[in-house]
Amino acid sequence: MTRANNELSQSSPGGTRLEQLNQVTPLLIKWQEIQKQVESDRTKLQQITQELDTAEFNYQSVI
Repeated sequence: MTRANNELSQSSPGGTRLEQLNQVTPLLIKWQEIQKQVESDRTKLQQITQELDTAEFNYQSVI
């Protein structure tokens, strides 16, 4: 009987599952924001590295 009540409480509206989702959702949103920032920073780093390589090549060409 206890097992059945536990399973019902997890599938009933407002049960443990909903509480867990409410706790996890803000963390997932933050994770997505962090992932977007990491991707943006990675792209900027690639651009800067390419510019640095080009500048180094141009400098060596002038010397």
